[in-house]
Amino acid sequence: MNRAILDLFARDEDKRIDAVEFFANENHNELVEKFGIDADEIKRMVFSAIKHEGIRREKMARNIIRHLVGY
Repeated sequence: MNRAILDLFARDEDKRIDAVEFFANENHNELVEKFGIDADEIKRMVFSAIKHEGIRREKMARNIIRHLVGY
């Protein structure tokens, strides 16, 4: 899942699309819920990040990963 988050700001557009689809299709739900993390919150954070470009998107993606690791 961390790879999908990092792919949100990949240069390759296909990777970015695959990452967005991963979260849009809620493929992350089971994994994060095993750790007691709210899957809807992660999805909200991801879709907020994809609205931005460049460094801002990268920073937001890294914040999502930090959020996941903090649990």
